[in-house]
Amino acid sequence: MIAKTSNEASTLFERYIKAAPEPILSKLGNEAALRIHVLASVAGGYIHDTNGMFDFIKHTFLYHQNQSSHLMELIGDIFEFLQREKFIEQSGTRYFATPFGALTSRLYIDPMTSITIREALNKIPADATLSAVGMLHALTCSPDGLHLNVGKNDSEELERFAGRFEDEFILTPHNWHGLDDYFEYLSTVKTTSMLYQWIEEEKEEMICDKFGIGPGDVFRHIESTQWLLYASTSIADYLNKRRLTFQLENLRSRVRYGIKEELLELTKLKGVGRIRARNLFEKGFRRLSDFQSTNAEELGQIKQIGKQLAKDILVQTGR
Repeated sequence: MIAKTSNEASTLFERYIKAAPEPILSKLGNEAALRIHVLASVAGGYIHDTNGMFDFIKHTFLYHQNQSSHLMELIGDIFEFLQREKFIEQSGTRYFATPFGALTSRLYIDPMTSITIREALNKIPADATLSAVGMLHALTCSPDGLHLNVGKNDSEELERFAGRFEDEFILTPHNWHGLDDYFEYLSTVKTTSMLYQWIEEEKEEMICDKFGIGPGDVFRHIESTQWLLYASTSIADYLNKRRLTFQLENLRSRVRYGIKEELLELTKLKGVGRIRARNLFEKGFRRLSDFQSTNAEELGQIKQIGKQLAKDILVQTGR
């Protein structure tokens, strides 16, 4: 910023030069971040006990800010938690990551998120079809799930949405301690509702208007949810829930493109997203095999396809 007058220069000098510095806090001061770091340290093989972890922490900005005995106690509690939840195991005086702990560390998610996903997947009956709404809601219940703010007038509509999908929710206030707070629960429901609108092909501008958010917020939630669904697929594979891995991959594609399940095959085509896939579907092209009976000229007349993309589609489908 360049001052245009002496008054502006004086104001800028007072605000940015003479002003007191803003407080800087270590990100490791957040317990969730410390959990991730402790697990990563053990999984990486360069920390094997609480003393080694504490010696490492002594070289961080966190220790510079907080040199109390509470920090050592917190590290000890985290080790106990990780062992109790089977992220790490003890052999003699040394700790090592379990396969579940190593997987969680590679996914770079909060161990609490990994627990949330694990418990949600274990609650799904082996022969059941994965509910998109139920799984999306379960992910919003995790520490890494993003939440939308709940307004004063939201509760009635959110209660209706929750009631509509009551039988599909995997985690509820009755079986998941993280939903004890009513407004926290409504926040997870609102976020789920927004994601549901997206995979039901609602227009982005309508979603922004309805939920009071911007396009960047929608994108941020989509990216975060895709990553959590990738993590869920990896954890389902670890739990030998093969059937769920395919359903989770499909849901991840639906979130990526913002589509109903019927468009999944069409979006495998390069250059075809939610709008073009829907246009093709409405013209009778519902499977990749349906392109065998058309030509580039006919295909190119479909809205937003064009001749060049039509040719590309036919090449991709073996024509």
